[in-house]
Amino acid sequence: MAKGKWDKQRELIEAAIANADRPQALYALDGTIGDTRTFCWATFRQFERRDRPHDGTPKGFGLDFAETHTLLLMASETVEHVGWVESLLARVGAPETLSLPVDLRERIRESRNLLAEHRDERTVYWRVAAKHTPHVLAVHARLGIPTPVGSIDSEVIGYVPPAGASPDEIEEG
Repeated sequence: MAKGKWDKQRELIEAAIANADRPQALYALDGTIGDTRTFCWATFRQFERRDRPHDGTPKGFGLDFAETHTLLLMASETVEHVGWVESLLARVGAPETLSLPVDLRERIRESRNLLAEHRDERTVYWRVAAKHTPHVLAVHARLGIPTPVGSIDSEVIGYVPPAGASPDEIEEG
């Protein structure tokens, strides 16, 4: 969903929460807590999957990227649901800030946006211009993520050794 449309969607959700009567808010809270728990479980499961080594092939590197992409999406969805639970708790008169600090929420959202959601755009720009966009540089700096150097394809696609490469060259790649 485009940013402008997503902003409108968020506004609609927040207005609906603000206008819900107590029984409806409690009903929504119950379901949203269940959804949040499910996203937490999925995030943990995806995190555990990321810990598995891949085989060092282009397919393996690609799958490794896809696992990271999915982990960031799951984490971001979890954070989004936590925010809705907090809004619903406030609506029923039990305001509570759940234990996910605001700065961590923002880092997860921005990491998801940069490293997963908008990877295709930044990759195409890198391949055409041979440099990162100012936005990519700024977000990497702000999040404390090292800015990739060299081919952007080395981030996720991997290294295919040339014919006759030595074991050391293959390992370095």
